[in-house]
Amino acid sequence: MDSEPFDSEEPGLSKTRFNNGMSLLGKKYQEFIGKKAEINFYKDFRCPMVHQFKHNQKKITLATRIGVDHQQVHLSKNVKGLLYVVIEDFYEDIERAAKKLIKKIEGGEYDVLKLKNPYLTINKIDEMRQITT
Repeated sequence: MDSEPFDSEEPGLSKTRFNNGMSLLGKKYQEFIGKKAEINFYKDFRCPMVHQFKHNQKKITLATRIGVDHQQVHLSKNVKGLLYVVIEDFYEDIERAAKKLIKKIEGGEYDVLKLKNPYLTINKIDEMRQITT
């Protein structure tokens, strides 16, 4: 959503980008953005997941839909004050946000050069062997 290169190391840019992405998730996520948020998705979820492959277990508990009997528990707190993040619900919200962003890009709202470059490429192992040997 910005014109900086994907690999930019500008201080604070990853936080800005993350919070911009969070804004696409909708109103129910807005209380988890910003310095005053008791549970901050950037500080308590994104950073630990990226750097340690874990979340802040003192504030967030990950759950699945299995066993919740169709209750709405995603983004609610349990009796210990831990925020439930239901993985399937979170994934669906991210998918909807990604589709919103794609529509904005296709509509010309974001016309930045970096969007014309490949971002994530996946190759078959056999093809990689041919390249590296």
